[in-house]
Amino acid sequence: MGILFGLLAAISFAFCYVSLKKSYEEFPPSVAFFFDMVLGIFLWIPFSLILGFDFSHLGMVFVYALISAILSEAFFFYVLSKGEISVTGTILASYPIYTIFFSLFINKELGSRPD
Repeated sequence: MGILFGLLAAISFAFCYVSLKKSYEEFPPSVAFFFDMVLGIFLWIPFSLILGFDFSHLGMVFVYALISAILSEAFFFYVLSKGEISVTGTILASYPIYTIFFSLFINKELGSRPD
């Protein structure tokens, strides 16, 4: 069953990459990023208010959110807009490999299972 879900996830990612690249014919990447940002705001603000957001840390949260948006979201849209989807999609989909290496070197995690 896990293999089926893995294949469905891979097909979903491929469809998302291709449809996002196709949308650049109608809209520039900045508009696509704007729509992504608005959707994120509509999802995260109610969620944070339900969980009891502490407004005393609003400045720090804003700085982290801005850095996160630039590094994870805006960079993603920029890369997809500049390259061929067959190359950029493959490179972007390889992020688990980099996560493993960073976790190994930064967190000293060996990836062993807990007993």
